[in-house]
Amino acid sequence: MSQYKIIFTGPVGAGKTTAIHSISDIPPVKTDAAASDMTKSRKAATTVAMDYGVMNLTDGEKNSFVRNAGAGAFRLYVGYSDQRRHWFGSAAG
Repeated sequence: MSQYKIIFTGPVGAGKTTAIHSISDIPPVKTDAAASDMTKSRKAATTVAMDYGVMNLTDGEKNSFVRNAGAGAFRLYVGYSDQRRHWFGSAAG
C-alpha cells in the first residue's frame, strides 16, 4: 500500500485549512488558537502548527494532507519535501 503526502501552503486566509477539512475522510487534526497579531483583523482563530487529514483511495492507497502555519514556515517544508518527494498544493490568497 502506498501513501502519498500533499502539503498545502499559502498566505493567511487562503483556504488551506478549509481545503483539508473538505476533502479528509477522517476528522482532521487541527491546531487552531485565537489570533493575536495582525491576523485577528481577518479572522478570530488561526492555525499555529499544522492541519492533518487523510483521503482513502479505492485501491487501498492513501493521500495524507498537511498544511503549514503560513508562508513563513514554507522554507521548512521545502527542505523536507526535497528529501521525501512530497507534492505541494498551493492555496492562492
